[in-house]
Amino acid sequence: MASFLETDQAELQCREFELVFRLFDSDGDGSISPQETERALANMAAGLTPEAGAELLALAREQGQIDSHDFTAWALNQGGFDLSRNLREIFDLVDSDGNGSLDLEEMAAM
Repeated sequence: MASFLETDQAELQCREFELVFRLFDSDGDGSISPQETERALANMAAGLTPEAGAELLALAREQGQIDSHDFTAWALNQGGFDLSRNLREIFDLVDSDGNGSLDLEEMAAM
């Protein structure tokens, strides 16, 4: 039986993956296209190994799009995938105009 701490950590991890998924899904249609994957990976290059990025991009190209379930399954297999270490990369994904600050439109796009 899982402890409360393990359950809380698993729930937090799922929420983190959902946040990252929404950042990758730049058009908000509920799936990540190969083009969205390429853009997101370019911004997160320091946060993922080249192998992990290549695996995600291959999955997007193979399936044509990645839904949140597939993204979560991929992310769970990434031992070094840690949202808290990648905050700058996440910020840069949201900061679509690259001005170093987030406006209401960028926040709403999440």
